[in-house]
Amino acid sequence: MFKKGDVVSFGRPNGEKTEAIVLRVNGKSLLVETTEARGLQRVRQAGKKWRVPNDTRFVTLVTSASKWVSQDINENEFAAEQEEHNGR
Repeated sequence: MFKKGDVVSFGRPNGEKTEAIVLRVNGKSLLVETTEARGLQRVRQAGKKWRVPNDTRFVTLVTSASKWVSQDINENEFAAEQEEHNGR
């Protein structure tokens, strides 16, 4: 369901949600790195790693990694075409 590189939002169903990037996918859990601070009283800064359950009740997909990969490929193809055109 989730893949390495996906941007997800995690947290309790009725609690605070935090955006993060998936670093590793296991059967029961995900290792994610936060992209924003989390917490009100004991604030954890962005960039901290969390192990969260691999369950749609606690984690929701924000942006798929495949979107970023395809965008990078298109940009690389465009750059190669520009270099080829300018070289002639």
